[in-house]
Amino acid sequence: MRHPRGHGLRMFLGLLGLLALFGLAVMLLWNAILPGLVPVGQLDYPRAVGLLALCRLLFGGLGPGLRGRGLREHFHNMNPEQREALRRHLHEHFPAASRGRPGWEESRGSQAKPGEAGEKSSPESA
Repeated sequence: MRHPRGHGLRMFLGLLGLLALFGLAVMLLWNAILPGLVPVGQLDYPRAVGLLALCRLLFGGLGPGLRGRGLREHFHNMNPEQREALRRHLHEHFPAASRGRPGWEESRGSQAKPGEAGEKSSPESA
């Protein structure tokens, strides 16, 4: 099933909306809490969004997420059926991401099913 046109635009607008909400939350929390605790001024909206971007750059996000090594470990802890289901799901929902990636379709099509001749043992099972 293909995504309708404008899917990317909707995602972009949704992310902008989230950024706007987070910026508003930072501004309101800053202005409600910090001026009463320490001698700082009020924070306007553009500076709140800038502060949010600065925190993102300095601290790498708003939570641990599944980036880098954590994502690889999560993927390797899946059984083969779960991995294939994830690959299918990602391919269905993000087809452009899988286009042009060498080995995407080839690696899926060339995997031998368990019990077939030519089955190779994986380094994980050794």
